Amino acid sequence: MKTLETMLFNALTTSAHSKLDQAKLRFGIRLIISNVSKIIIVYTVAALLDCFVPMFIAHVVFFLLRQVSFGYHFGNEWTCILWSIIAFPITSYILTTYVLPSITLYFIGLLSILLIMLKSPVGTEKHRIINEQHRQYLRRKLFFRIIFIGITFIFSSHFFQQFIVLGLFIQSSVLVIQLLKRKEDVR
Repeated sequence: MKTLETMLFNALTTSAHSKLDQAKLRFGIRLIISNVSKIIIVYTVAALLDCFVPMFIAHVVFFLLRQVSFGYHFGNEWTCILWSIIAFPITSYILTTYVLPSITLYFIGLLSILLIMLKSPVGTEKHRIINEQHRQYLRRKLFFRIIFIGITFIFSSHFFQQFIVLGLFIQSSVLVIQLLKRKEDVR
């Protein structure tokens, strides 16, 4: 990875760039390579488990909500990858072989939506909420995304509804973890 990072950095920089611009560029390249690596690893596991599409649905729902409601971030890249593999491909694989009863699915889905709507956004060290105006902006975006996900849920088959709810559940879980972490930090 270091050689790819160095190659990209050398290709994109010139002597006209300031030290600060070079540092920003290096950080951006490192961030992109890191995120692409995580995606490749997680989606490779999903492909090996033959649950690529179901996991993709859960991941899209999670990502749509994560952008505006934030939540817990693991401090270590490998811990993040491990938990992402457990949360997305492994859980998706389980749900492709075991279908949740409708009442359980609706209960988990509604509970997850309630948690997300009541507690979001939850600022973190990486993603801070700047002020009340920023919070309201994020909440409006969240509201429209929840409506979009709800409409998609209504028109999906029970099989695919499970993966929509999985994305909701994972996002509500990282919100709860961040809220609990915040309470620990206060003590």
